[in-house]
Amino acid sequence: MYSTGLRLYLSHFPMLLILSIAIICLQLLLGRGSIIFEIASSWLHGIALYFFHATMIFGDTGPRFRVVQYVTKPSRRFWSAFAIYAAIIYLGTTLITYSVSQLLVEYFTLAWELAALLGIALSMLGLWLFLAAFGTVIPAAVARQSLGRAEIVRRAKLSFFSTLWRLLVGPTLVGTCIVWLSIRYHLTMDIEVNPTPIAVLGRLTMITAFFYPTAMVAVILSRALSKAENTIVLQYPPTRDHNS
Repeated sequence: MYSTGLRLYLSHFPMLLILSIAIICLQLLLGRGSIIFEIASSWLHGIALYFFHATMIFGDTGPRFRVVQYVTKPSRRFWSAFAIYAAIIYLGTTLITYSVSQLLVEYFTLAWELAALLGIALSMLGLWLFLAAFGTVIPAAVARQSLGRAEIVRRAKLSFFSTLWRLLVGPTLVGTCIVWLSIRYHLTMDIEVNPTPIAVLGRLTMITAFFYPTAMVAVILSRALSKAENTIVLQYPPTRDHNS
């Protein structure tokens, strides 16, 4: 999971860097609180998520430095599934962000602190429960498999607990480390207020780094789909180790 996710991340790094730069430009132009920015940013993350899954399922990495020549492209079915996925993730991360903000205010009380910690824990748990139950919809859309309710429930029954466990010990730990390092080394500075080269570079580093746990999520969900569908044999890495 860790090594395969890292290989997947590095194999697409030029594309991820371009997407990260685009997100930075949009943030400077539109502002991070803009709904247009949120939609555009989600769309850019959707592109990365699609190609992560496409690589796992089809072995479709494409020419490393010519992103436009990737063999497959996101379908309408993928974007429909991703729109629901993104809306749920956005709601969850909004709750987490609000809870964190309550921890950072100078005038918080013990009750506020406990409520904020509970909000963070419940929001993160809700996100992973959602992904463990319904996350295979994304790779299924990439692989052109059925997205019917019965099929989604069947896949969830076969892979729910193993997927949930991997999400907790994989992307959660890596994402937490990235957040801690970002705060520790001041990579979270508001580039809209202070758009200095150092601040912009720090934010770019943080955004690019966060694609690694995204790659890990793609590895976990693609393997969950493969476990539930005997007809799908993952093509990446060429000699794959499901414990890596």
